[in-house]
Amino acid sequence: MKWTFKSFIGLALLALGGVIFLNVLGFQGGWFIRTLLAIFIVGYAFKKIKQAESSTQKGFGIAVLLFGILMFFGAVHIIFGLLFGLVFIYFGLKMMGKNSKRATKEPLEVYGNTAAINEDAFDIEWNKKMNNKGE
Repeated sequence: MKWTFKSFIGLALLALGGVIFLNVLGFQGGWFIRTLLAIFIVGYAFKKIKQAESSTQKGFGIAVLLFGILMFFGAVHIIFGLLFGLVFIYFGLKMMGKNSKRATKEPLEVYGNTAAINEDAFDIEWNKKMNNKGE
């Protein structure tokens, strides 16, 4: 049998339907599918490493191999946890950095908020009464 894209999709749908059917009957097969997928990924990675023509392809194969091994042992969440943590740390440091492009010591009127700087008659009278009250 020649493997085409259509036959691969058919096999995937057949496996998915079987897992759903067995799930209804009480057989939890998620771990089985995860294990099969991990074995497939590890096999693909070994094939990629053997056929690598450059160091980049070999590095990609090793990365896929590590992902497959972690998936086999159920530890893929470690990779995503590390990546999310590093991304949050990076953006946190970037936001707190001293080389911010936004000037913070400029007057507010530069940004168009002149209402907070200008005082009307009520504010002037209020400030006079408050200043005289303390004397």
